[in-house]
Amino acid sequence: MIDGEYVYPSRSTLNYTVHYQRLPSGLYQGLVLLNIALPGNKEPKGTFLVLSEDSSLVKDLFFKHLENKTEVPLHPVWSHWLWKTSSEKDWLTSLNTLIGNYQGYLVEIYEDEIKEVITRAIADKNQEVIECFKKGETDGRCSLFEGLP
Repeated sequence: MIDGEYVYPSRSTLNYTVHYQRLPSGLYQGLVLLNIALPGNKEPKGTFLVLSEDSSLVKDLFFKHLENKTEVPLHPVWSHWLWKTSSEKDWLTSLNTLIGNYQGYLVEIYEDEIKEVITRAIADKNQEVIECFKKGETDGRCSLFEGLP
């Protein structure tokens, strides 16, 4: 029950885990989590879930999950560019949350397409991507992106 109304979740095609606990009142409190939202999940590599109450962390969490789920070498300063590219290619699906101020995204990645997009960006000399390859940058960090997560 949320705000006095019963909410019935739809059945998911993805695997999920149900956790519940009996409250002192005799009622039960439950939580349904998609397995792709759990750390170390064994779901297919091409899908993951990003949830955050803090909107400033969403892109950083996205990059960390992406880096963990793909064999493609990624540079941290590409985080914003990868987010933008994934949005444009419809690899991100914004999710509605029932309570709180959480932001959620279902991410479907296609490793071959990620390789192709990065390769094309380098070949096209996309400044957001190639800045890190310029001589003189220290520790692989781009001065262009200072202050970005």
